[in-house]
Amino acid sequence: MIGASPEIPPGEHGAQVSLGTFRVPAPSYRRAFDHPETRAAWEWAHRKLRRRRAIWWVLLIPSFAAVSVLMNPDAGKAANKIGGIALIAWVICYPAVLYLCGKSIRCMKRMRRVLETYPWRLISQVHRRRGVREVYTAAIQLQYAEGERLTGLMSVWNPIRTYRRMPKNMQYGAWYAGNTFNARTAESKGRAVLTLPGIGDLLSVTHRPGDH
Repeated sequence: MIGASPEIPPGEHGAQVSLGTFRVPAPSYRRAFDHPETRAAWEWAHRKLRRRRAIWWVLLIPSFAAVSVLMNPDAGKAANKIGGIALIAWVICYPAVLYLCGKSIRCMKRMRRVLETYPWRLISQVHRRRGVREVYTAAIQLQYAEGERLTGLMSVWNPIRTYRRMPKNMQYGAWYAGNTFNARTAESKGRAVLTLPGIGDLLSVTHRPGDH
């Protein structure tokens, strides 16, 4: 369904060479969502997120019941202590997990609207900006064409793999659909979608107000 991520062939002493084989031309569809592999990638990710949300909702009552059993006075002091810690963790973490699941699904729906509006195009580079701390997104800058200056800071988020924020190979090129952000400040409002050439995970891109 989703193609394997292209690899940059290492040259002598580990140098990266032959970028032309990596920069696969974007599919020539008027809308990115008309591309069968793009549609399949979106549908796969959306189904996965819906299943994940359903599982967490199904586990809601059993997990609370388990914590309640540990809090029962008859369970003993040790169990009560563990139950108290578990209850605090449950109250803090479970709503956050459910919120993140819902946020991911809403993000996928917004990404679909972008893909149904804009075509894919090949851009030269996605530059990961180091030293900018974010919870589940990464700060990036785009280079739309060779020799063009990088945009201002933007945020990229992978809604299905929050621990894999951006593939490193995107520094060699990516497929891009969406608004063209101002090449100096990224002030243009809107959303965009990124993926590795050949279709990898679909990533959501948004502007970062106030960051130049």
